[in-house]
Amino acid sequence: MIARIERVHDRLSAGLDRMLGELGGMTAPQRRFKPDESTWSATEVCHHVFLAQSGIVDELEKMRGSKAIGRSLSQSLWHQVVRLVLWSGIKVKNPAPSAAPDASVTLDELEPRWASERDRLRGLLEGLDESALGDAGFKHPIAGPLSLEETVTFLATHVEHHLRQLRRIRSHPDFPS
Repeated sequence: MIARIERVHDRLSAGLDRMLGELGGMTAPQRRFKPDESTWSATEVCHHVFLAQSGIVDELEKMRGSKAIGRSLSQSLWHQVVRLVLWSGIKVKNPAPSAAPDASVTLDELEPRWASERDRLRGLLEGLDESALGDAGFKHPIAGPLSLEETVTFLATHVEHHLRQLRRIRSHPDFPS
């Protein structure tokens, strides 16, 4: 794997490990706790991250070897806004209906599916050479088209954003003990 992609992939894997570790360290009532009706539970946060990654890897597989599509000026600006939002932890609505979580999903269902998705992404990234980094990645619903390298960075940053969301849920005064 290309060294800089491997570093970002390692960051992504570490974030996923922390996320599953946090979820696994919670009781069932804690996993289901929602600070309010418009906020996801910890399980829903993790399911959303899984769905987003799975959908993105599906798109990466379809786009493999395709040259990147240029971004318009407005897409370039929105790309920076999305990066800022993810890094800042600002709470925003999910822009991708296909990544809307299912409240009935359990940790026991998520864990094996995560392992499969990790393997699928790693397999896709192994064997790439430097020339592939600028290839088409996926089209973010707000930021527009991302290169393969930007896509892997997005995945890692997306997990880190949602780890902060899990911390907010856990710090809510009504979070079950």
